[in-house]
Amino acid sequence: MNLLYSFILSVITQISILSTLTHIILFLFICSFLFVCVVLLIRLKDLRFNKKVEDFTQYWAPVFFNYIGSDKDPNEFTDRIPKKNASIFLLFLKKYIHSLSGKELQSLLNIINNTWIFDYLLSDLKSRSIERRLRAIYYFGIAKNQIIKPILISFLTIRNLQIFFQSARSLARMNALETTERILAGARLQKKISQEILVSILLEFNQEVCEYLIKRIYVENEKFKTAIIKVFRNFNYQDASPILRKIIDQAKDKLLIIECIKFAGQIESLNALDNIKTYLQHPDPDIRSEAVKSVKQIGGDTESLEISVNLYDNSWQVQIDAAEALVNLKPVGISILKLVAVSQSEPRAASIAQMVLSELSLESGQNV
Repeated sequence: MNLLYSFILSVITQISILSTLTHIILFLFICSFLFVCVVLLIRLKDLRFNKKVEDFTQYWAPVFFNYIGSDKDPNEFTDRIPKKNASIFLLFLKKYIHSLSGKELQSLLNIINNTWIFDYLLSDLKSRSIERRLRAIYYFGIAKNQIIKPILISFLTIRNLQIFFQSARSLARMNALETTERILAGARLQKKISQEILVSILLEFNQEVCEYLIKRIYVENEKFKTAIIKVFRNFNYQDASPILRKIIDQAKDKLLIIECIKFAGQIESLNALDNIKTYLQHPDPDIRSEAVKSVKQIGGDTESLEISVNLYDNSWQVQIDAAEALVNLKPVGISILKLVAVSQSEPRAASIAQMVLSELSLESGQNV
């Protein structure tokens, strides 16, 4: 009797397991089927939209190019376009924004600023949709629409990195220099903002932004100071030379130190030369390397002896940079390299000196 009971229980258990597995397999099949259906629907939607864009372009492109660059009222062109096609029309315009210039570009910008497209984008600015807001901010920034400036300034305090970035970049494209301080203040509210994003915003301004940034550099944190120095480097802003000594002396962050050293070398800042020399023996090899390059750019033969010490550095890269720097500090630098090249006490330094001198001989076509 017990055996029969055990057998029946075993059969029921196996049936239960099989039933559970069947349900799991069926569930996974349904999920897979639904996933495929969703992907297909998205794909079909994209294909349909792309077809609409293609048809729109094919029909309206000749009309657009007939208008572009002319003195015609942009409303004569845009009033013929159904407003339900506004999104497609904006995509159409975007294709040509960065390829047109002069009078042709101005004709395109007039479409954004002086037709029903302006009202359409203005409504987008008030939308709850982040995507629509971003689109409006982008187009108004490209069109440099001054009427929208107060709205864009108000967006700088929104704790949304995308909204902040597009708003700040649009203001910079308008060269609204008076908003520089607000942009920096807004950037401090963005926890995830990177140095690269801040630099890309500031570089949308013209070179005059440097005059505003130089007033702010002392009160900003080291991350922002580094971004500002990068902007100075991009514009080759010579007027920043007097402040470099103080910034370098106070710098603690590695990236800030390196940017300052690079900038000093780029503009050949004699004011900062003594400060940079102190970094030739810095514990960090990356900083020593940049210091060597910068001293080479700023200094003359008198700096050869100081750089020559770095030929014996424990970093291979610093040694190479020092050797290449000495090549440029002729004739004293070449003489030092020749002495090191025959040295028996420091074989690695000797081999690097020999390598650099050989390269110089090949380039000049004569023995050095």
